[in-house]
Amino acid sequence: MVSLVVPTRNERANIEPMVRRTAAALAATGERFELLIVDDASQDGTRQEIRRLQVAAAWRSPERQRADPAGNRSPHSKRPTGATRANSGEPPSGLGWLRLIERDHDCDLSTAVLTGWRAARGDVLGCMDADLQHPPELLTELLLTLHERHADLVLASRYTAGGALGAWGKARRLGSRAATGLASLMLPGTLAGITDPMSGFFLVRRHAAALDALRPRGYKILLELLARAGPQVVAEVPFRFGQRTAGSSKAGWRPTWCFLRQVASLAAATGEVRRMISFGAVGLTGVAVNYLAFWLLHHLTSSTALAAAAASAIAIGNNFLGDEFYTFRDASSAAPSVRDRLRRLAHFYTLSLVGLGINTASVTLLAELLPWPAALAVGIALASAWNYFSNAAVTWRRPPRAVRARAA
Repeated sequence: MVSLVVPTRNERANIEPMVRRTAAALAATGERFELLIVDDASQDGTRQEIRRLQVAAAWRSPERQRADPAGNRSPHSKRPTGATRANSGEPPSGLGWLRLIERDHDCDLSTAVLTGWRAARGDVLGCMDADLQHPPELLTELLLTLHERHADLVLASRYTAGGALGAWGKARRLGSRAATGLASLMLPGTLAGITDPMSGFFLVRRHAAALDALRPRGYKILLELLARAGPQVVAEVPFRFGQRTAGSSKAGWRPTWCFLRQVASLAAATGEVRRMISFGAVGLTGVAVNYLAFWLLHHLTSSTALAAAAASAIAIGNNFLGDEFYTFRDASSAAPSVRDRLRRLAHFYTLSLVGLGINTASVTLLAELLPWPAALAVGIALASAWNYFSNAAVTWRRPPRAVRARAA
């Protein structure tokens, strides 16, 4: 059974077309389904509209929909009555597929989805927006891909081949790309190989969702799911993001702030913060090695430049050993051959030299604008960030999940 959760807040104008199109798409799969609408304190009549649809004669059970996909109601069928509530037990026959969960507190999209999943009866759980920017017709393809690819999770991606952002403006496109890039930088192991971790349109098998492990906040429930539940096999289906025709967007500063907090929380939970601290600690040992090597070499050679270059090379080698056998030991242990280690060493030296160039250029440019200690601090910070993120992405790149993309 498929249980699709749709969180709403002031989406009255979109409810009826969303329910009709969703029911038609899920009925076409031939599987039993339910649609759980979790409403967060709507003030525009959203709940009343859902209740109207629950009792309307046009809304029939999934079994009738599969038997009559054209939507023609038999003249002998009975008109269902009553409304379904999530906490009312088994709903009346013919109404169980459309359920309403009302929340007046803790109005947060991620917790709304989790509330719906916990009330759901299906072994496949899903999430979709109510504003029709996620085309409900794609649900058929998502479910087919979930089964065909033997995936734990299948997501609709705007960034895989064949996907598109639709009629977004430049600012929104830039913001979306920046958010995706930031999440991928901060969670390289979790998001390796996934093109659209910000997607709000996906299906996941209940056993892979680990609902008790989730600590949702904000608006990016998929990011939470990927980081804390860790589904092993992920599939992607391309889609074109639709255009809202009714209601208003919930975007603003609050979702942005919640996203930043969520990424920081997940980076700590997945061990990425610990890895950053370890990388920094190894770097500090490299500073000590650099000073010691320079002092020794300066006494052995008359060339200050040669002593400085050799000391830097020794310090970089020290840092590589610390990161290879401690900071990124999980990635290095997956490829422990001498050839692999030499390849990582070459990458590390190359990226470290680029970091040295960033530091030098930053200090040179900023020295005319800031006191030299401040300019030096900025240069070190930029070079350190480059060294960590570039090496995490290239030198010790974690193997991607088994992402199985479906062609457009």
